[in-house]
Amino acid sequence: MPDTRWFAWRKNNTVARKTLVRTFKKTLSQMNLVENVDWTWHDMAMEFRFPHNGSSITFSEADRSKDRDQMKIKGIDASGNLIDEANELEEDSFDMILSRKGRANENGQPSINIITMNPNNGWSKRRYYDKWKKGILPSNVVVIEYTIDDSWQEANDIAALYRKAKWWVERYIKNNWNYADEDHSLITSYMWEKSLIYDLPPQEPGQPFNKYIGVDPSDAGSDTTVATLIDNGVMIAQKELQIPHREFGEDTGKDQRPISHLYTNELIKFAQQHGFTAGHASRIMLEENGVGVGMRDDLRKRGWQISIYHATNSSRNEIYLGLRKSMDNGDLKIHYRDDEKYDDNTLQRQLFAHTTDMKNEQEVVCPKDDVKKELGISPDKSDSLAIANFAANGAVEADPSQNQNRISL
Repeated sequence: MPDTRWFAWRKNNTVARKTLVRTFKKTLSQMNLVENVDWTWHDMAMEFRFPHNGSSITFSEADRSKDRDQMKIKGIDASGNLIDEANELEEDSFDMILSRKGRANENGQPSINIITMNPNNGWSKRRYYDKWKKGILPSNVVVIEYTIDDSWQEANDIAALYRKAKWWVERYIKNNWNYADEDHSLITSYMWEKSLIYDLPPQEPGQPFNKYIGVDPSDAGSDTTVATLIDNGVMIAQKELQIPHREFGEDTGKDQRPISHLYTNELIKFAQQHGFTAGHASRIMLEENGVGVGMRDDLRKRGWQISIYHATNSSRNEIYLGLRKSMDNGDLKIHYRDDEKYDDNTLQRQLFAHTTDMKNEQEVVCPKDDVKKELGISPDKSDSLAIANFAANGAVEADPSQNQNRISL
């Protein structure tokens, strides 16, 4: 139909560029439509235009945190809408988008809303999934269910998905959104999704230094050494520290430099890249294990009086329950990176693999060995994040130069 005005919505345009826009370009190519002949892309406006009939598809975001009065939605006159991952939106934002269809309908275009969602616990499940299962959806709502059989992914990628936590497989692979085993998950999918932010808050002039680093050193074997940076309540960086190839001595056949020294070099480099000096060292919290002890001593010899986290069953329980509280209360956010080289799936998998249970009327986080067995690797990224959050919530030493005692819980 000519002069059709479609709007494609996502919570954030950063994600829309990485997902929806790319999908549309691929689909247009598969339809043998030629760029700059049949269609044009206008990046500033985030809009596809079809010059032969005057139609357009405009991409817009519906993020209440950046548009509390929802002015980006109120002024829209649309023929129809595509609302992608609708479960990420606030329900009132969703309703307002629905109301904008049919306002540009000069030529009798179909006036519809196309909605995609993963109906996690919340309004989307209550409003659509539960009613669909009960057979009581309104007659003007049609559900098309996609399964793993409809996936374009390779067999190896699908197999990797099945290695995720059981509740994740039941929900996201088998579409069983009533599966309740997530009740035992330390970090739920809803908690993870609401912790994600797509744009960093602006830095105010004169803003005090409010950064913390948590470090989970390698224990042994395939473990990694990971540093996590939290800045003003937002996890903005997580890096697996890589040591250079070791230089082997002529006499002993092995490098004379301890591994802990090499890791210390990389940690200081990471810290300095993010504005840390030796004067901020107390804001760096390091788990004290085998390699960690060497790193601690090396750092303090160099004047970096860091804080120490002493890992026990009790302390691990505390930092992970604290992490959940911070994410659930909105005190800790995780910055979504629009970078194909950055993969937050590993952190997500490690967090989701942690479960809790009640013992002696106390909530207890599952042992680390259980998580290793579930994942096949050590949860170094989630441990590092939990330590950083622990530091950011007041656990660092007030004056480590005067107090060399480790923090014990």
